[in-house]
Amino acid sequence: MILVYHAIGSLCFAFYLWGHKGVLAPRLTPPRPRLQPAWEVLRVGGMSTLVSSTTNITLAVLTGYVGLQGVAAVAGYGAGARLEFLLVPLTYGIGGPAGILIGTCIGAGLTRRALHTAWIAIGLGTLTAEAIGIAAALFPLQFLGAFTTDPAALAIGADYLRITGPFFGLFGLGYALYCAGQGTGRMEWPVAGAIVRAVIAIGGGLLVVHTGGGLGGIFLAAGLGMAAFGLIGLCSLLLQVGYSRQKTNRA
Repeated sequence: MILVYHAIGSLCFAFYLWGHKGVLAPRLTPPRPRLQPAWEVLRVGGMSTLVSSTTNITLAVLTGYVGLQGVAAVAGYGAGARLEFLLVPLTYGIGGPAGILIGTCIGAGLTRRALHTAWIAIGLGTLTAEAIGIAAALFPLQFLGAFTTDPAALAIGADYLRITGPFFGLFGLGYALYCAGQGTGRMEWPVAGAIVRAVIAIGGGLLVVHTGGGLGGIFLAAGLGMAAFGLIGLCSLLLQVGYSRQKTNRA
């Protein structure tokens, strides 16, 4: 059914584009392949895959670490991490449109407006994710109860949300900055933050496992990785990377 859904969606998009319903009016015959347009796409899209890949790899490896503690630990962590994973599309729903606005403003030379848009987007993304994280840390069982009733799994999942929940805002900050980077076409800092996050979470978790630490140490490593993701990515906005100062106009 998923393949059918995507097939129908692709046909709808194709009909819209090649039916000349929008601004773009592509020809039926594809253009001659050239390296420069492909590079312009991969310069952002290729870097973006690193952020998505590190997120999935980090969750997968941490699940393996937690799995060493038994089935109940995996169930509890999996339920808690599901909330973390849901923050990705939520934050992207805020940052994605902002990235489009940022790119449009920069293209028009309205870099001051682009900066304002970026700050508004990261503010909304950070506050929304942090509100969810604090609520989950204070009332973890209200969320976890939707997935399991096992007391051991609930206890472990609650520990995970209490430790990592306060870091959710920085996780949302990182993803909002990732979207802003797509708008500017400069992904260096968000990608660096995502890689450092994976190193801290995976490396820190491995250290905890080898030293015989408990699950709390693994969860703390995950939270610190989220903090690194957001704070390192914030450098791109503080340094105004991708926002040309030579064309600053009033907006």
